[in-house]
Amino acid sequence: MKKVKGLLYLVVILFLLSGCNQTESKSIVLNIPHVDEYTFLYVQGVDKDGDVVPYEGASEGIKDIEKIRTFISKVNKLEAVR
Repeated sequence: MKKVKGLLYLVVILFLLSGCNQTESKSIVLNIPHVDEYTFLYVQGVDKDGDVVPYEGASEGIKDIEKIRTFISKVNKLEAVR
């Protein structure tokens, strides 16, 4: 009887532990095409849930070509969590 009870506990523990490591977050690698062709960049802030930040200071338009290339070179090929 003790062996059956121990085996039952073991099965229940294994069943509970099997569901602990399933995460739904998917990561992707950003790939920005035609990097040298951008002349205007609109950067907008988002929060940790991916929603657009609702205040005015969170967005900016960039027209300087060097700033655009620097920004794209920093962000291109980065891994992002969706």
